[in-house]
Amino acid sequence: MKPAVARWLEFAEIDLKAARTLLKEGSLSPVVCFRAQQSVEKCIKALIESKGLNPPKSHDLIMF
Repeated sequence: MKPAVARWLEFAEIDLKAARTLLKEGSLSPVVCFRAQQSVEKCIKALIESKGLNPPKSHDLIMF
């Protein structure tokens, strides 16, 4: 696995763990959704990186 892909997945796991922790604590705040969304976005960027492309620095992933 390329180091950049591993790094994106590591960051995605951190966001997912944060969302799970908030849910276990009974929180249904928008922060839970935000952290889950961030995790998915980072997984998509890892996929883009794994295909030899450079993921955008923005949140706009439509072009891929």
